[in-house]
Amino acid sequence: MPLAERTELLARLRDQIAGCERVIDAAERPIIRTGWPTLDEILPSGGLRRGSLVELLDLRSGCGAETVAAGLTQAACRFPGVVVIVDRDGQFYPSALAAWDIPVERMVVVRAESDADAVWAADQALRSRAAVVVWLRLDRLRPHDFRRLQLSAEEGGAVGVLFSPARARGQPTWADVQLAIEPRTGAARRSDTLPSRLARSGGGNPHPRG
Repeated sequence: MPLAERTELLARLRDQIAGCERVIDAAERPIIRTGWPTLDEILPSGGLRRGSLVELLDLRSGCGAETVAAGLTQAACRFPGVVVIVDRDGQFYPSALAAWDIPVERMVVVRAESDADAVWAADQALRSRAAVVVWLRLDRLRPHDFRRLQLSAEEGGAVGVLFSPARARGQPTWADVQLAIEPRTGAARRSDTLPSRLARSGGGNPHPRG
């Protein structure tokens, strides 16, 4: 990512800080109700706590990881802050997220030219305290980068959404919540039914995935 783009990203995030109320103490961070009762019942806090890192394992390509991410983002956007999309492959279109009633003006799309740039951008966004949600999709994430993102989410209070491929299952994870995304049919397509199953939820420790 060119230096000018990095500088612009940091400037935009800093400009949001003044208008964003953040609770940094983990014990006092509010709980986000996801909108999926079955998921809220399973999560340790009865919902998703701000400052969490969520990993979505796409067990079958195109089976709904983006839908789950959009639903979590919609729920988190009840709080102030921008939604940062770190777009590594140029496949993100703001209109898709806008369909979930998330204003385009709340979106910051970062076109990363390398994996290193993508991790850097996500890290800066998570710790900025200006973001409410940060998306990142990478085929591979080094353990120390994984841990770095988890700590940044804790520090800034944003919800980090990490998209991981199916082959990542069984590898160590620092995510606070891990969802294995699988297709559902019939009545399970209702908006109040989670289109996935919970693979693991825990406290951000390097436990095996799934």
